Amino acid sequence: ESLIYLGLFSVFVGIWKITDIRSAPIMFPKNPLLLSQISLAMLSMAVPPFVIFIKKQFGGKWNKLLNLSCFVSTAVALFQILLQITGQADLRESLWVTHVVIALTGILVLWIVGNEWIGRKTSKKVVITLLCFFLCVVSSVADMLLYYINGSSYRILNTILVFFIYIISMGIISIRELNYRASIDFATG
Repeated sequence: ESLIYLGLFSVFVGIWKITDIRSAPIMFPKNPLLLSQISLAMLSMAVPPFVIFIKKQFGGKWNKLLNLSCFVSTAVALFQILLQITGQADLRESLWVTHVVIALTGILVLWIVGNEWIGRKTSKKVVITLLCFFLCVVSSVADMLLYYINGSSYRILNTILVFFIYIISMGIISIRELNYRASIDFATG
């Protein structure tokens, strides 16, 4: 079930990047402004499924905090889209808000996974998640800084590459867990 949310996150990130590349207006020439709006909307909408994926992995005592994070990130994304639809503010003007939500969510999830690692140092899943997610946060911050320095997301692929590694790692771990659950009777071992 948690892979569904990781898949949704992957789809949103994929649509964001496909519609954000410089050649997108050539591939979709009818309305290049719409591509920009789709790109930014997908970026802000990618946060909630990722938070839900983390909740499914490490929920428990973190449920309230993760629910709040999911609610806030969803509300911000919907508010930004509503402002765009009504013509009150362009998504590009509120991109900094999306970046703040991404950064705060990254810090929160890094803190949760770090606390889980302290509690269960022997868990491969927690160690791999912590390492991958640490790399994701570092590369996301670097890409955001490059965006503000260069004024463009052109050639910013660090985050995509690291998230791709993260997604593959989590997929492999989840499949192994499912295979283990399917082949082991917990009552008899």
